[in-house]
Amino acid sequence: MTLPGRVWPGLRFVGIILVFVHAGADVRAQESRQGAPQGDQTTQGAPVEPGDAPMENAAGLAQDIETLGRTIDQRLTAIDRRENELAELSKQVDRIVALLGESRVSNATLRSRASVLTTEVERCAATRRELDAKLVALREERDVLTGRLDALGAEATTNMEEMALLQRSLEAALETIKEETEKTDVQAREIARLGRSVETLSRDNEALKRELADLRAAKSETEGRVATLTRALETSEAKAREQEGRLAALNARLAEALAARVDRLARYRSDFFGRLRDILGDRREVRVVGDRFVFQSEVLFASGSADLGIAGRRQLTRLAGTLRDIAARIPADLNWILRVDGHTDRQPIATARFPSNWELSTARALAVVRFLIDQGIPAKRLVAAGFGEHHPLDPRDDEIARRRNRRIEFKLTQR
Repeated sequence: MTLPGRVWPGLRFVGIILVFVHAGADVRAQESRQGAPQGDQTTQGAPVEPGDAPMENAAGLAQDIETLGRTIDQRLTAIDRRENELAELSKQVDRIVALLGESRVSNATLRSRASVLTTEVERCAATRRELDAKLVALREERDVLTGRLDALGAEATTNMEEMALLQRSLEAALETIKEETEKTDVQAREIARLGRSVETLSRDNEALKRELADLRAAKSETEGRVATLTRALETSEAKAREQEGRLAALNARLAEALAARVDRLARYRSDFFGRLRDILGDRREVRVVGDRFVFQSEVLFASGSADLGIAGRRQLTRLAGTLRDIAARIPADLNWILRVDGHTDRQPIATARFPSNWELSTARALAVVRFLIDQGIPAKRLVAAGFGEHHPLDPRDDEIARRRNRRIEFKLTQR
């Protein structure tokens, strides 16, 4: 068992006591042996050993000491526990003291800030009171100025009305002066006021005269500028008339040239269509409509298809031969083209190849153009266009009209 250092002095004291007790017991035993009669070696009862009593006392003392040690250990354990509790309480007290110190510092800071904020609030309140006072004063001053402004406005209105009446009042006053020789002081003051008004009017009249002179000078200057601009405009109009005459002559010449070209192309187109009619014969599905040569789609293509059939290829071969013969005779300065237009009826189509009639009509026109190129027609002389169902020849919605509207048109024209 390990004991704290502060317990050892007490134990040493207990040991010393035990030593003295043991020594006293030995002395008493020795004295009793010496004082007994030598012949009497026995007593009544059991024989007594010389050291039995001290040993019994020492055993009892040892047992007492052990019991005391256990008690001391229990007390020391309790004391240690209490010391640990006191140490923990001391730490808690230290933390509380630290927190109190921080709280005091924080409270002092807050009090300082509160004092500063209080001072600032009082200063703002004083400033607000000053501003309120100034605002009241400004409002009063505004009311005063508003009143003065209203008075000045009324006075100005009155003065304007009086100025309009001054001339008439002056004439009436002069007539009154001629007719009446004696006037009261009030009339004399009125005359004086009217005289001042006349002077003001005279000055205004002089100013108006000067302004009128300035206006006349400006008018003269403006008239000179207008005259200059008028002459420039007349010159410009003369040039414009001359240019218009030249432009009219050029337009007339251009119209004549275009008409001549159109006439020349019309002759070749008429020749082309006439020869096609002779070659293809009088067929109902091949006809001339205005300035276009029309093939019904059934002549060239199967329904819903853009692939040329055998009969269609024969017809287009004849057309290509005729076009080559006509093209050889068209002058080089006549920039002609053959436009191939594809048209469909109103029946909708929606296939993977042709999502709508736009694609079908365009594909058919392109198929015809490619075939003509293969037949020797220059590609620069060919144009393909698809119109879908949007330009019908027959507006009706029956089978006859749909057959007429499904077509390929050829138009010989200029670029």
